[in-house]
Amino acid sequence: MSGRGDGRLFRPSPEPLVTIGLTLSTSSPTLIPSPTSSFYIILTARVLHTTHPSLPITLATHLNPFSSLSNRSFANILCISSPDFSQSSELQEQQQQPTTTTTTTTPATTTSSNTTITSQQPLQKKQIEIYPRGWPQYRHSGSDLRSSWDFVTIPPQGQGELVIRHQLRWEKIEEADVKEGERYKVSLTNKCLGTRWWGFGSLDEQFKGVKLREWREGEGNDGDETSEGHDGELGENAVGGERPEDLALVIENEYAVFEIG
Repeated sequence: MSGRGDGRLFRPSPEPLVTIGLTLSTSSPTLIPSPTSSFYIILTARVLHTTHPSLPITLATHLNPFSSLSNRSFANILCISSPDFSQSSELQEQQQQPTTTTTTTTPATTTSSNTTITSQQPLQKKQIEIYPRGWPQYRHSGSDLRSSWDFVTIPPQGQGELVIRHQLRWEKIEEADVKEGERYKVSLTNKCLGTRWWGFGSLDEQFKGVKLREWREGEGNDGDETSEGHDGELGENAVGGERPEDLALVIENEYAVFEIG
């Protein structure tokens, strides 16, 4: 389930049973920097591929983009243009790289074989910081996941979408000292593209009123029937769902852009 060495929490199967597409947008093209004004990052999810097109998909939101803006699913929101700068963020990044010239050297340069390497000070990137410095806590009840995690249901393939609205907190906007006319880019990372529990069915029907527990090796049957088992700790049947790696979350658009009003 976990990535190795690249910071990814999930690593789905190369041939998942279900693929969910994620799209980013914002509640408005303009953010008004005021504590009384609400601004939302909108995540839209739809089923792109499934082995059971007539069935919805229910999944845990724990540590993935459905949960919040602050669990490493979203990158820091970068300023990509500003009235104070005539350069784009891409050009700024290019200017941080060493350049080769044949001009006369100065104390700030180093010469070798008549070639001058000019070092340039990197331009500081302005951003609204939402990326956490540490991972959230993992503690949960493996035998009753509903007591620890939230769950959502995505409609069957071709029958609708799930829309999640994450509010961008005023404190984060204020800390960034945003200015009118600046444009910002919000994007997803590849750290949390997966889930720790999912199943074929909806919270209102197949999973209504039942307890959900962690998947166990050997369980999961491609949605033909619910994976259930007697849990001595609960004293009743609980649903184990499908193998977590068999569901993939993929990014359909790279980012969404908004402007400070």
